[in-house]
Amino acid sequence: MTWDKITGVDYRPERDIKEGLAETIDWYRRNPDRWAPLVRNPNAARMAVPAGEEADAH
Repeated sequence: MTWDKITGVDYRPERDIKEGLAETIDWYRRNPDRWAPLVRNPNAARMAVPAGEEADAH
């Protein structure tokens, strides 16, 4: 992967790949309630409702 195209729009990542991956892994370890139901039940993603929102009555 190169940065040739993206450097023209003055983009710079906020963290390097190692830091970003470490943060992502840490998030998954701290938040199993957010992703584990999707592993156990693939249809759960369609039924999931973000906190503070109500499910559609359809």
